[in-house]
Amino acid sequence: MQAIVQHNKRQLAAAASATADTASTTPSPAPLLVVGYVMKPSREEQLSTAGLLHLLPQDGLSFMPFDTTRLPEKQGHIDILLHKGSDELVTTADGGVVWSDRLLQLQDWLKTRFHICVVDPFENTKKVLDRLQLSLMLNQLKHVRLPSGVVARAPRYIHLDSFDGAGLPDILTSAGLHAPYIVKPLVACGVKHSHSMALVLLDDALQQLQGQVPVPAVVQEFVNHGGVQYKVYVLGEKVFVTPRASIPDVQLNSD
Repeated sequence: MQAIVQHNKRQLAAAASATADTASTTPSPAPLLVVGYVMKPSREEQLSTAGLLHLLPQDGLSFMPFDTTRLPEKQGHIDILLHKGSDELVTTADGGVVWSDRLLQLQDWLKTRFHICVVDPFENTKKVLDRLQLSLMLNQLKHVRLPSGVVARAPRYIHLDSFDGAGLPDILTSAGLHAPYIVKPLVACGVKHSHSMALVLLDDALQQLQGQVPVPAVVQEFVNHGGVQYKVYVLGEKVFVTPRASIPDVQLNSD
């Protein structure tokens, strides 16, 4: 009987030792980050269909819809807020856009939640909503000389409140602008008229856009670029480049 007791003790000790060894060699589970996302239903459906908004934990991430019509503190813990702020824009009387009241309330709530990482910060997102502000920002960047000797720069532009003006040709000339032009509303995204643009091939054709393209507007020089534009996304230290179809090249008569 004493021998059986001693044997059982040895077995228990061996099992305990094996369990301790296993625990010491098994890596602890990675922390789970909860990502709350704010976007319009159609965008949510598109991303969910692509498997990008998984609710169950995967690779240390779990996504949770964040409803801006409800109190934020009633929706559970989040570590990251992923938003498409341009889905929450409201048009003003002067043709501009501002954040919706519910998005402003969400921003106020976030001011005291320093642990939540906002992607992207709203103050950074706001810079790309206005094409004039974006043009001013790009103009402040230094010109880049490529290995081929070509200098990369922002396109020349002017800001117009109306296409009907006797001094318009002189304004274009003083800005170094010559046809073709691309004419864009100041609002870059989030509202229907933000993509109401026009390609102008003749210097004297701008006045014909009165009532056709929303004002205020930005008139930019158009440069042939092979019908391809490159969208660049930066996430931390990683840079992603995606080619997208763009306006085809235009052929102008030399005469």
